[in-house]
Amino acid sequence: MRDDHSTLVLVPRGNEGARWRGPGTIILSNYALLEAALHAGVTEYGKEIARVVLDRSVDHADFLDFLSRLPVGFRGDVLLVLPSGGYLSAMARGDGRYLYSLTPSDIEFYRRTALGESDAARCRASGSVPSASAYAAREQRAG
Repeated sequence: MRDDHSTLVLVPRGNEGARWRGPGTIILSNYALLEAALHAGVTEYGKEIARVVLDRSVDHADFLDFLSRLPVGFRGDVLLVLPSGGYLSAMARGDGRYLYSLTPSDIEFYRRTALGESDAARCRASGSVPSASAYAAREQRAG
């Protein structure tokens, strides 16, 4: 593991995972290696893994199986990305996890937020200014 607050990303073979690249991101194309890295990072090295992203690399059943075997000390998010949307498993207050259904735009918002891409930086790059309603809609979805 490179540093604390890492993101582990599992992508299909032949897909370099470019849209998830960022500081502290480790891209893997092997499911067994992902599980081993997560378990070693959390249980053996005490690393704080912020999120695991399964980007079009497993199906619903594999996702649920993965969730059932998370290390006890893992408190990060697990995101399943599918062509039609996806699911986010996040820690609940206290103990346990919540499971959220996400649209493709929700996943893109999560990706930008997870990688630290601010709306201001994107707007400067594109030359556009987001409307106040776009911010309000995001806040309503997030809350």
